Amino acid sequence: MVLFLHGNAGNLKTWFTAVQLFRRANFDLFMPDYRGFGKSTGRIEGQAQLEADVRAVWGAVSPAYLGERRGIYGRSLGTGVAALLAAQVQADLTVLLSPYQSRVALAGERYPWVPGMVLRYPLRTDWALGVVKTPVLLFHGDRDILIPAIHSVRLQALVPNATLRWVAGAGHDDVHGCRAYLGALGATLATLGEREEGAQPGSLPDSMGC
Repeated sequence: MVLFLHGNAGNLKTWFTAVQLFRRANFDLFMPDYRGFGKSTGRIEGQAQLEADVRAVWGAVSPAYLGERRGIYGRSLGTGVAALLAAQVQADLTVLLSPYQSRVALAGERYPWVPGMVLRYPLRTDWALGVVKTPVLLFHGDRDILIPAIHSVRLQALVPNATLRWVAGAGHDDVHGCRAYLGALGATLATLGEREEGAQPGSLPDSMGC
């Protein structure tokens, strides 16, 4: 089972990509819409509420897969939420596509005059990954200008069990469609249940072309 936490814009209809990849690896895929996204009602008032909602989804779905492979996948905005959940539940694998060190760091680069304390969603991916004991796989396009690739570099430096794979020639909005990325993710999912606990994702290249 893989819980997919999507990005900021769009909804399930636009984020549900590469479904066949997960099916071929024999994974059920679950993707919730956050409050106010798609058909989900309500409004997110703060990070604690967002974390609680995602944890509730995991609590409702994951017990049916006890003893089986369970993973968390986050993309863009969803990477911070995925990291926070992974810190709590220690899934077999956490995959982050185009992650940020934190929303505080990202805002500081774009709006340095705004105090970090005013952010309702600090989403400290770096702090969360620091307590994740299971394998973490980071993917980042080297041409991403929305979330610069330096964020993945910082995360890898901070988190010993994180493996970083570059997708050469990919930006933020097209990285998920790159054949090399899809092949690498598929290979990781296929071997997820075969690795010993604590082992790193398989022998993928450090950089792959889009």
